[in-house]
Order: sequence, then structure tokens, then C-alpha cells
Amino acid sequence: MVTEEHYRSEVLQQPVKKLFVPPSLSLMIADGGGIGTSLSHKEMLHVLSIFQTAGYSLVVGDSDMKEGSIGIFADPSVTDVTSLNERLSHQSGVPMPKSASMNDASPRFPLVAKYPKQHAGRGIYLIEDFDQLAKLKAKMILQYSTVISRFLPSELSGLDAARRVLEQVRNGSLDPLVARNLEVLSENFPLQEYIETPGSNFVSFRIVADCHGVVHYGAMLRSQSPKSQEIIDRDFMDLRRKETMYAALLENHESPLFLQSKSIVSNQARGGVLTMLNGDAVHEQADVDALSAHGIDPDNPRIPNDMYEAASVIGSSAKALYPFVGVDFVLDSNADNKLMLLEVNLSPIIYPSEFGVIDSRLTEYSQRALRVGCEFEMMHRVANYKPAS
Repeated sequence: MVTEEHYRSEVLQQPVKKLFVPPSLSLMIADGGGIGTSLSHKEMLHVLSIFQTAGYSLVVGDSDMKEGSIGIFADPSVTDVTSLNERLSHQSGVPMPKSASMNDASPRFPLVAKYPKQHAGRGIYLIEDFDQLAKLKAKMILQYSTVISRFLPSELSGLDAARRVLEQVRNGSLDPLVARNLEVLSENFPLQEYIETPGSNFVSFRIVADCHGVVHYGAMLRSQSPKSQEIIDRDFMDLRRKETMYAALLENHESPLFLQSKSIVSNQARGGVLTMLNGDAVHEQADVDALSAHGIDPDNPRIPNDMYEAASVIGSSAKALYPFVGVDFVLDSNADNKLMLLEVNLSPIIYPSEFGVIDSRLTEYSQRALRVGCEFEMMHRVANYKPAS
């Protein structure tokens, strides 16, 4: 149990985050694309007061901030997310999928590759054979290698260069310097074993817990399409935006590096379907089937006890990094539906439909602003937490 004295000394007196404010204080609520909704002066002061009450320091005119945006960011000192997840896994007692390396001589397929610095379900690929692994290696070389340009003819176009590098990866004819460079790059691009989940759809669970160990809500996310039916294949024109250029060679059927990876994500951002675990009966047959396959009553869907307890421990353990986290779980159908921790999301987006926020102060915001408003409301609730007497 968190005591009032402990809460005041450990949470309020020691800022666990910073609120970055643009120099003009003309605040916008942005969602990654730089497009957002302006806050009035009164709303701006309300936002800042919530953060200050929660023990946050304000940073005005930070060099990394774009003018006209307001950011809620995890502790910038947290750069090794893999180690953080492993630590939280150990503290909660919930195992993570086993890690693998591209340098392994005999990898155990299938594996899951997560492209660096991507989120919301982007850049996640199912690697089922050596050919897909070779294409992934070739893409890494083309994007990240600092020496590959020395060994490619200058007249080669992008696709021709991709073909040449892929051929060299396949037949083991990479220049030794490039091969050593790839070994180093591969260690920064870890793979994980693929976890087969129960049922006919890909399913994961998102549980949101705060730094006091309070669980605020839980939800099941299932893929819209059944397993093995959807291949990630996107038009080059759709991949021209800066945030998706990394995928141009991996996700288009005209590319020599086209992975033909099955889509295995269940994120809402990638078309996944969300079901709240709040006791409200579910009637959509696909949701009924997914819940039943995971041992959850579709007439009274609740967060399973083991997920609830693990998320509570993880939220408490991550309090020095962020006041609330989103904990992602799956069940391993090949191990008697054993609970597995996929990852812990620092500063998760809080969707109104997920959080169940009903607050007249938020209704005037646009939908984008409403999501961030829910984050502010979550901050307010965390800051004003009082343990049961």
C-alpha cells in the first residue's frame, strides 16, 4: 500500500517528467503530423497547472520542440527500451518472448522483427525463412551502413542497388568491411520469437496502470482479418511520407526486398478492433470468439487476474519514468495459454473510448485534442491520488 507520506515525498516532490512548451506559449495539441487544435489561454493555464501539481517542471523553448506543439514525452534518458522491458518483466514475473539475433547461424523461425523507432504497429514483420531475413539484412545495409557506398557502382539506381546488395547477402559475398558493419547493426535490431495466440485472429491486451499501481482500464485488441490472410503490401505513393519511407523497399511488391510479411498486429492504428474489458457484454461474433478463446466470458468481459496484478506491479515499477504506462500482453497457445509480456509503452495514448472519460471540459476539443485531454485528465487523477485509509 502506498502511504500518503510516501506519495508526497516520492511522487510530488521529485519530478518524474518534464512538460516541453514552445517559446511563444501559443500551444497546439499535435498528433505527430504537426496538425492540431489551438488551446485557449484559459485551457493552456489549466493544462500547465495539472502538470505542475503533479510535480512536473516546465521547459520553455526546448531546442527539440517544434513551434506550436505541446509534448508529453517519456524520460529522455531512457534509450535502451529493451533493457527496460526486460527489467519490468523480471519485476512482474511475466516472461517476454525470447530474443534472437540476425547473426544467429541457425535461427528458429518464425521470428518477429520490429523496425527501429517505429510505433503504433508500424514496422513489425513476421520473418519465416532465410529469404525474408536476407531481405531485411539488405535493407539495413542500404539504410544504415556507413561504408556500403564504397562498394556499389555510383550509377546503380535505388532498386538496382537493392538487388545487388541482396544478392551479396544471399551468396555471402559481402565485402568483409560491410559484413562486419552488418554484424554491429544487427545487434541494435533485435528479433523476438513469434508467439502464437489462441483463436483465429491475432490478439493482444492493453492494460493501463499508473505509478501507484492503480489499474485504470484494460482492453482486448484483435486483428480485423483472420491469421495468415493479410500480407503487408502498400503502394509506393503511400510510402512517400517521411515517417514511412523506411518501409518503401520492404512493403511494396515491386521492390526486390519485398518481404511478403503477414500482418500480425492488432493495434487500432493498423485497423485492429478494440473491446473494453469493463463488464459490458460483447455481441460481435469475432469478439465473442476471441474472448472465449482466451478464457474470458464475453457476457462479462473483465481483465484476467494475472494481467491485472502484473500490470499493477509494472506501473509501480516504472514510476520514475512516467506516471502511467500501457502494458501489452499476449497468451501463448503453445504453452497452455501462458501469459507473456510483449512490451511496456511509456506515455501511451489514452483514447476517450478506452478510458471512459466524461468531462464537460473536454467536449469542446477536437477528437485529436480530446485524446490529449484524456492524458491530462489521467495526469490529474494520478497527481491527486489518495490511498485508501
